[in-house]
Amino acid sequence: MTSEAVLEVKPFASDTLVICFGGNGIPLPPGVFELRRPLEQHPVHKIFLKDLNRAFFLKGIPGISRNVPETRSFLAGYLEKGRYRNVITMGLSAGSHAAIMFGIMLNADRVIGIGARTQITGPLTLSYPQIAELRARGEFDAQYDDLAEFLSRAQNLTTEVHLFFSTDDDVDVAHARQLEGFSNVTLHGAPLGGHGMAIMNMFPGGKLDPHISDLIAR
Repeated sequence: MTSEAVLEVKPFASDTLVICFGGNGIPLPPGVFELRRPLEQHPVHKIFLKDLNRAFFLKGIPGISRNVPETRSFLAGYLEKGRYRNVITMGLSAGSHAAIMFGIMLNADRVIGIGARTQITGPLTLSYPQIAELRARGEFDAQYDDLAEFLSRAQNLTTEVHLFFSTDDDVDVAHARQLEGFSNVTLHGAPLGGHGMAIMNMFPGGKLDPHISDLIAR
């Protein structure tokens, strides 16, 4: 496996796998992954994924996959080889959309979404050129657009979905509430200082740290 969009951190022994999906924000330098530092304190097997296409992972992972089904197969391979007791998908902002989507597809134990985007093309979401390009070419797969509809179609929902969001960011609140009412979804709202500050609250001592640590350690 060779891709600058993937980083694997594997302790000597761990029966927990955390798959981390980065957001659609400012492109990061090679080797830098958004969630790596906040999760350094957790000695579990971690896979960090970067969306170099900035398209909600719909165009796959460069060097690994070209679309959602191929990415799912790539990740399923880890689950088959690792025989993990605990599988968690985690995402930040747009990466949370992928964390929820792939978490459900892979029957993960838990999903942790921070500042989740639960729609790709709806009125709550910014216009992304990469998504507009997919739609113009007729390659946008609408089944992955609205996660409320995606969850409604899913069967035997056993994956816990935990959404952490900033109550002082109206857009974050609106996205989270799109999934309110699903029996497997728990909303965790707190004044985090806005969408961009949520990740800072994941570090030791931050408002999200004890909750996320508990979800990973279960």
